[in-house]
Amino acid sequence: MCCTTRIVRKGLPLAVAQPEVNLGIVPGAGATQRLPRLVGIEKAAEILRTGRGLSGAEAVTCGLILEEVEGDLVERAIELARAAARGEVTLLVIDQGPRATPAELSAVELGHRSRVIDALVCRALLEGCSKPLPEGLSFESEMFGQCCAT
Repeated sequence: MCCTTRIVRKGLPLAVAQPEVNLGIVPGAGATQRLPRLVGIEKAAEILRTGRGLSGAEAVTCGLILEEVEGDLVERAIELARAAARGEVTLLVIDQGPRATPAELSAVELGHRSRVIDALVCRALLEGCSKPLPEGLSFESEMFGQCCAT
């Protein structure tokens, strides 16, 4: 998610996932802050809170992935980089600013997942995304630390 542009091989039934909640931990390394800035807070909340993976096509539809690629991924990445350098393509840059956040997130079916971890993920999303990205990332680290204390 740190990359300016993401591409995947065409037809993958599972292209991306954030399965950490299935292990009883808060998604880290910026997932709670970057994913909402790429796909919107509600879609990010569903992905992060359920651990459900996305197919390549679904990841394109929600805006996480730029495109599915039939051929060589490295060749296509080089083509995109060159096109961007020539000004022929505008690549999405993650908005570093605070995001408007709802008062609360929609309910999701947690099943076997920890409600304590879910509450920390929700806090990371809602409170973290209301801050600029660097501060949100720091807040996410705090939530991960609280997770480790459970």
